[in-house]
Amino acid sequence: MDDLSDDLRAALDSDDPQEVFRAFAELDDSDDDPPFARVARFFRHPDPLVRNGAVDVLAATGRQEAIPYLLSALDDPELEYEAAMGLSDYSDSRVGEALFPRLRHPSHHVRLFAAQAMGKTGRHDAVPILVELLGDSSEFVRENAAKALGLLESTIATRPLIEALGDHNQTVRHVAAWALARIGSPEAVDALLTLATDPSPGLRWYAENPGKRPA
Repeated sequence: MDDLSDDLRAALDSDDPQEVFRAFAELDDSDDDPPFARVARFFRHPDPLVRNGAVDVLAATGRQEAIPYLLSALDDPELEYEAAMGLSDYSDSRVGEALFPRLRHPSHHVRLFAAQAMGKTGRHDAVPILVELLGDSSEFVRENAAKALGLLESTIATRPLIEALGDHNQTVRHVAAWALARIGSPEAVDALLTLATDPSPGLRWYAENPGKRPA
């Protein structure tokens, strides 16, 4: 396995995730293990590009079979970020359970994907921490926390999301408005009406369409 870096580097240049997956699986065909297990063996490869590539290609399959292997990669500090990113697209409850403790991870790269996963996996118990994350130093974490709160339609997050409408980052403001529109409480709608004179057409839309719940 140690001598395969060049072949795998070439495979990783492909834009087709399935092609990369096949390349990994075929390069380690030493036994009858299923392809997902064969790809996961590359988590231990000495080349960081190959290790991270193996995580990425498992996540890109979007298959439930990949989840246990991606969860195992979370325990490796060198793979944790890639694994968190890949897992954050799944709605499986196992993902929410694994990423919940990482909402307060020291790395904002991990926090942002943990926040994203809370909305996708329906973790209402994460709402208090997601509200805290609306004040995170990273705008990407704030954005994903606001989006998760919108997906969860948490009315107790209404006031913090209204405050997020004043965020200095425009994307965070837009996501906060989207979240408030999904919540749709009278307090949320009233706050969105104050955007009627906002310079951003996207934010003014929420004031012009009160009560309309976005997807």
